[in-house]
Amino acid sequence: MTRTAIVAISRNGAALGRKLAKRLANDPTLYLDRRFLDEEDDATAFDLPARPLVQRVFQESDQLVLFMPVGVTVRLLAPCLDHKHRDPAVVCVDDAGRFAVSLVSGHIGGGDRLAQEVADILGASPVVTSGSYVTGSLAVDLMGQEFGWTVEADSQTITREDLDGMTCSEALPGKFVVLYRPRSLAVGLGCRRGVPMAALEQLIDTAFDNNNLAKASINCLATAELKRDEVGIQELAEKLQVPVHCYDEAELNSMFPPNGSGAGPTPSPEPHRLLGIWGVCEPSALLASAATELLVTKTKTDRATVAVARVAFN
Repeated sequence: MTRTAIVAISRNGAALGRKLAKRLANDPTLYLDRRFLDEEDDATAFDLPARPLVQRVFQESDQLVLFMPVGVTVRLLAPCLDHKHRDPAVVCVDDAGRFAVSLVSGHIGGGDRLAQEVADILGASPVVTSGSYVTGSLAVDLMGQEFGWTVEADSQTITREDLDGMTCSEALPGKFVVLYRPRSLAVGLGCRRGVPMAALEQLIDTAFDNNNLAKASINCLATAELKRDEVGIQELAEKLQVPVHCYDEAELNSMFPPNGSGAGPTPSPEPHRLLGIWGVCEPSALLASAATELLVTKTKTDRATVAVARVAFN
């Protein structure tokens, strides 16, 4: 859930902040200067100076709406600014509620969209200065964002005004290449107890390199329910920033065709003898992807196995 903070340091700002907090999405947290706090307010009071609070909520929030002048905001937040891919969106609103200014992370972080939303609620004018917005051009770095796509291109390539080579093939002479990676691969994993994350990642790297696949396209990791607490798998999922889907014995075994006939994952007698499961990596990859066939069949070391299936998008 998006964490949104609203901060007001004046009487007019407090009135506007109350109005905004009631209508803005994602259940924002309202912070009001204690001098202007009313008994019925559902808000957190703070005392001036505002710098400690503003800098703290900047670190804790995904979006900030600050009812204060742009100049004041710049001075307060300057020491906190890190990178457009990590900083929260910041919108400033003047004391009269006339302008909602997209100030920080307007493009990547959603500040431009937030400024328009705030302006609509308050009857203000949004002030947005992002290049793609003011020129009406394609926002290359936001394409596919709603689908979880990742972009492989340096920032200079993305922001070039003469970008004319968006392709997923090798770069051609005189062309600029932006590569989009959809989150389309489900990775099934099986392993012995206590296998470290590095060993699992190396196995995935080998399987992906041998099959010309990209780790940026991993949608999820999948495994058996009895591996839910496996530290290496959980650490790898956290590093890749993907979820882990776990399946029980019946679900995994249901993916194997009766009597070993027909297409499907290959049963393994050893895990069935030990755990009552005919296999882990292949059936879990199929279950997580809702696919009917594997993209990469079981690849293994003496400690772990991996298989890959392409997610069947609706």
